[in-house]
Amino acid sequence: MLPPAKPYKTSLYLSCAWNDRSAFRELVALLQTCRDRGFRFDTFLLPEDHPAAGADNERSLYEAVRGKMKYCQAVLIPADAPSAYSRWINKEIIAATSEMNKPLIAVRPPDSGEPSLIVKQNADRIVGWDAEAIVQAILELSAP
Repeated sequence: MLPPAKPYKTSLYLSCAWNDRSAFRELVALLQTCRDRGFRFDTFLLPEDHPAAGADNERSLYEAVRGKMKYCQAVLIPADAPSAYSRWINKEIIAATSEMNKPLIAVRPPDSGEPSLIVKQNADRIVGWDAEAIVQAILELSAP
């Protein structure tokens, strides 16, 4: 259990792969359960209907992801990202780890399968669908 702490506010980039299902809303609601312990956050993501999402130009998609991620302290991706989102996930992983040095936290949704190899190789931490584990990873990996 996370101890009560002084208020902490952070900005999180949530992977575009969270767009596909209600998991985005569920993840945000899960994180909000830690508000009583001082954890506050803003979320950034690139919506599915963003013009770069349908572009044939991979560079424009990468730049759009990078632009949203730039001001965030940590990146949350689903550990079981469906293959339909591999185009997004790959760009998010590259931007977070290779270019921006952002902590990459993979979250295992309930009833999810084994994390993909690319997630295993690049995530700074893989956590379960548990608010305290997610927040603890955010605090440990992104605190100044």
